[in-house]
Amino acid sequence: MKFEIEIKLRLNSNVTEMRSALRDLGFRVSKSRVYESNVLLDTSNRLLRSHGKLIRVRRVGPRSVGYRLTSRALCFGGDTTTATDVAVAAGRLSLGYPNRVRRLSPSLITCAMLRMDDMISEGVDRMKTDATAIPLLAVGGGSFLVPASVPGTSDVIRVEHHDVANAVGAAIAQVSGEVDRIFTGVGRTKAIEQAQAEATQRALDAGADPKTINVLDVDDIPIAYLPGDARRVRVRVVADIASFS
Repeated sequence: MKFEIEIKLRLNSNVTEMRSALRDLGFRVSKSRVYESNVLLDTSNRLLRSHGKLIRVRRVGPRSVGYRLTSRALCFGGDTTTATDVAVAAGRLSLGYPNRVRRLSPSLITCAMLRMDDMISEGVDRMKTDATAIPLLAVGGGSFLVPASVPGTSDVIRVEHHDVANAVGAAIAQVSGEVDRIFTGVGRTKAIEQAQAEATQRALDAGADPKTINVLDVDDIPIAYLPGDARRVRVRVVADIASFS
């Protein structure tokens, strides 16, 4: 019952890899990665609030009740205020026993929702490559935490059965195989052929249907500082899952 808000940016038809200086959890690093980011916000996050007349949410997560959501959350009869409870109280979600979250004050609900909306907005903004407004597709069990309008997006789209998109995606997903290594002593054509054969075999080992193998991506980069016509070759192939009836 734990759902992280995972943000991915899709460019053209492929998920794009980049190498740049970026910040992960506050640390500046340089590494190769796809356009993907996780916001430390999930439906079972615990809320921390300051005491006093003016209620102010200091932090949402990353502490979480996790799989104990159905026993710890207020809307299930528990004693811990979670992001799910706030969403239920705010009317974004119908789950559990809504009457059990009525004790949450309007100011807490408002502040918590604003804080969570800001976290999602900031995550989307960090993923974008320019200021152009782009559509945001909200799917998965935690998608109810995504507001109807997010700054920097042109539209928030929720398709039919969006809450079970993870299960649907797993059911229709293709199998892949990838090779990324340095070849020496062979020409460019031979190196690519060997890499493609290895990637194909890895896909087959993962349960791919050999009749549906498709080469998705081929990259080769000559390495001038190594002898023997060295080059880095990366090949990715995809295929449908084989039927084992």
